[in-house]
Amino acid sequence: MKREPAIRDAKRLQQELDAQVARADIGELVAPVLHEVNNFLNSLLMHLTILEPTLSEPQRADTEKLRRHARTVAGVIKQFQQYRGKTKAQQEKNDLNKVIKEVVNELTNAPPVQLKLHRKSLEMEAPLADIKRLCRFLITNAVGAAASTGGHVMIRTDIANEKVVLTVEDSGPSIAPEQMDQLFLVGCQCREGTNTLEMAACESLTRRLGGRIVGANRPEGGAIIRVEF
Repeated sequence: MKREPAIRDAKRLQQELDAQVARADIGELVAPVLHEVNNFLNSLLMHLTILEPTLSEPQRADTEKLRRHARTVAGVIKQFQQYRGKTKAQQEKNDLNKVIKEVVNELTNAPPVQLKLHRKSLEMEAPLADIKRLCRFLITNAVGAAASTGGHVMIRTDIANEKVVLTVEDSGPSIAPEQMDQLFLVGCQCREGTNTLEMAACESLTRRLGGRIVGANRPEGGAIIRVEF
């Protein structure tokens, strides 16, 4: 009988941890969205300035109201970005291979996932939450793409030119050539089974970790995402 309260406490703790991860995910996904909104506002303000000389007085008054609203929203976004920039996660050494294994072990109802990891530990000086979130987004999106065609996923780690390299390959749909440079943009559904917000977050996470991320098509079909740290 004593085990039941302990089990309930463990489940409650796990639920709280899952909720914290979900909230942190939302914060990460919001960042690229606000970046795109900010780009739109800047473009809007620029076009309003160009159009203003051609407008009538009543139209100029309406334009000024629109300009004030745009600047207000842009200011709110800037405050959010500054506030978010102050919350620095603790830097610590984490083994990339270990993180990948943890993420793969948490997958459920996923297509086959193969691992070809470097024989030695690949320790990185970075927050564990950032590394794990990046790996989770990359792997789950590869799994989603592969599931749409009944394919598989291959995850590799290596060291090349003194850099830690992570590649995530899948045999899902290929990327259209005209969409290759939009792979990590919010709202661009380049591949079936993927989440555009998570793909955009992968780029911002990689940049924050001091890395570089690129995508390409596999000759045999599917795609490969390569991250260098």
